[in-house]
Amino acid sequence: MISLRNVLPVALLASSAIFPSVTLAQEQQQQAFQLACDSTDASNPPSTPLDDWINSLLQVLHDNAKFAFEQVVVGFAGTEDGYDVLEAMWEHTANGGAGENWSLMVPSDDAFTKSGLASPYASLDAATLYSLFTYHAVPLSLSSAINASSSHTLLETLFPLPNGDGQVMIAERGQPDGLKVVSPVEAKVKTDSLDEGSSSGTLSGLELFEVDTIVTVPATLPTILANLATSTSTSAKKSGLALYAAALNNTKTLNTLTGFGSGGSKGLTIFAPVDEAFDGSMTSGDVAAWTKVLAGHYSPTQTLYSNEFANTGAKVFMSNGNAITFTTNSSGTFAVSSDGYSSAKILRSDVLLQGGGVLHVVDTLLSAAALQTAGPGGKNGTGPAGGVGFNLNGGAAKTQAGAMVAAFALAVGFFGLI
Repeated sequence: MISLRNVLPVALLASSAIFPSVTLAQEQQQQAFQLACDSTDASNPPSTPLDDWINSLLQVLHDNAKFAFEQVVVGFAGTEDGYDVLEAMWEHTANGGAGENWSLMVPSDDAFTKSGLASPYASLDAATLYSLFTYHAVPLSLSSAINASSSHTLLETLFPLPNGDGQVMIAERGQPDGLKVVSPVEAKVKTDSLDEGSSSGTLSGLELFEVDTIVTVPATLPTILANLATSTSTSAKKSGLALYAAALNNTKTLNTLTGFGSGGSKGLTIFAPVDEAFDGSMTSGDVAAWTKVLAGHYSPTQTLYSNEFANTGAKVFMSNGNAITFTTNSSGTFAVSSDGYSSAKILRSDVLLQGGGVLHVVDTLLSAAALQTAGPGGKNGTGPAGGVGFNLNGGAAKTQAGAMVAAFALAVGFFGLI
């Protein structure tokens, strides 16, 4: 089969020499980009079915005034990895032969303008093009998700994780908005798919839906903690995660958690207590005790999303050996620790983390029994007198936590890629 990456650089109606200066306004005045296929020209090999499929995709994007994403597809197809992804999509959809139904979310031109990405988009670096395309490609029918009975939908994308799974995004269905992505960012998906016109036969099995925001891949844990330092948009009076972030930092647990999600790790689930969970107690200065407590808030081997909470037997094993199960009543859904000591209400679920992890915000410390054996001297006998300066209460500690969290806000690029 002809490699499209050898064809695309000369495949534009506008010459490659002037392409970098093509604006969206100029593109609107010209025809869709096409692969250059001419059986009489040895430098331009004859068209293949895959060529025709990509040409049809470009034509549909152009006809629906999705000029920015049209440029993304052109640039993406000119890379080795992009070519492989497009070929896989063609092979799996109905016209390609496998008979599957896949979907592509297409950000509007306005979404690209708001993103701050620099045009021409076909000239973006390969990693950005890869993220842009694969994290908007879903190997299922979005029409089914839009019409599903469940209001909470887990969408696995083509953006690959080290363990071989696809990075997910979380969407909710509801009228009158249709389908709305809620994590890692909010984005509305138009209910009606793009008009494929005469290309509907060639693109059979591929649905295209406009989305009003570019959905970026999840950020790293330090960035998430910085973003949620003051508020997690929950009902808790003190709903930020600044004190949890301080605890992670002071026990060096943050270094451990940040290392997950790479090297083929099996998963990561975090239950993050809000600041209110630390108030009025737990003044232990025993770092070892706090390390044990924090170990009861994360699993380094499983990624458990909220759609599994209601499943019979749903269980996630934490780093300290405890198991977390789930129960739901009129007050909400609760994570229950097997140590018999505590349970915590889940205030917010499915905060996605880079590398395939997930964070759930809870209202209470789990597995806090370790603090009861840390020695006398702390409030309510929860810690040794004097300690080691590990005080999570008080204004000074919170100011320190805020400063520490602010330091997490490092520049990690538009897509949070390392």
